Formats: sequence, C-alpha cells, structure tokens
Amino acid sequence: MQINTRSRAAIAAIMDVAVHGMNKPVALADISKRQGVSLSYLEQLFQKLRRNGFVASYRGPGGGYQLKQRLATISVADIINTVDRETFDPSTSKGTGRGQRIQDCVTNGLWCRISDHLYAYLRSVSLESLLATSMKAAESHKMAAALATTRSYARKAPLGRKDWPAAVIA
Repeated sequence: MQINTRSRAAIAAIMDVAVHGMNKPVALADISKRQGVSLSYLEQLFQKLRRNGFVASYRGPGGGYQLKQRLATISVADIINTVDRETFDPSTSKGTGRGQRIQDCVTNGLWCRISDHLYAYLRSVSLESLLATSMKAAESHKMAAALATTRSYARKAPLGRKDWPAAVIA
C-alpha cells in the first residue's frame, strides 16, 4: 500500500478549496498556481470529487468549486478512495496469486495488517482536524520565525540606555 501522488494532490487541492472557498467558489487555475499541479490533472481529480459529492461546481465568471460537505464529515481516507480506489484494495496488492511461497504469504499478511491500521488511522483523520493541525503548525512556524528574527536583531543591535523608553529610565 502506498499513498501516491494522485492522492496527495487531491488532499492538497481539497484543503485549498476549504481554505480559499469559504465565501466564493475557487477556480482550478488558482488551485493549480498555489499547489503547483497542472490544470488538466486537477480537472480529472475534481471530476471524481464532484461525482462522489465532496465538491460542487459552479460555472461562469466567478465560478469554480466549493465544498459540498462539512470538513468534519470528510476523512482523508474518503478522498484517497475517491481518486485512487486501489490504494486500500487488498486484491490489487502485488504477489497475492496462487502458488506463492510460504514466506511471501506470511509477509503479505503483515503488510495487509499494516495497511489496515493505516486505513483505520486515515479514516479517523477528518479534513477539519487536518486543517486545524496545519493552521497550528503554520502559526508555530510564524512564531518561531518572529522569535528568531527578534533574537538575531537583539544580538546584532543591543539596546543602550539611550534607546530605552523614557518611562523605563524615570
């Protein structure tokens, strides 16, 4: 089991719609620029997402895509299954044919169990929790960058008594 580029692009694109499509539809061209994914590839992904009821499409000027469901009701596994049904399908895993060696069967069972655990985990991760985690991480990075900038400024230019505010001196 491997989460492929198609699944990663779909998750990034639908999260882009979640962030930028609160008040108006998001054009695929805009998503393409922000995510670095080709427009034709996004069209294929969003066709599947629309067919499965995750997004709604709007035509015309100002058209694009908006979420059709609440973020809390969509799991990461839902998106992966929509764009790539083979990811969690045990019948498509390599080396499951007849006449396998015993060792292959034993290890294949291990990989199937690992895949089941990964699927269960991705089922438990909603897009809402993914967005919240991403926002928290982005905020931490901003804070760390601001702190690093402040520290480097403080090292370069220590304040002398003449730089203190008048209220501190008094």
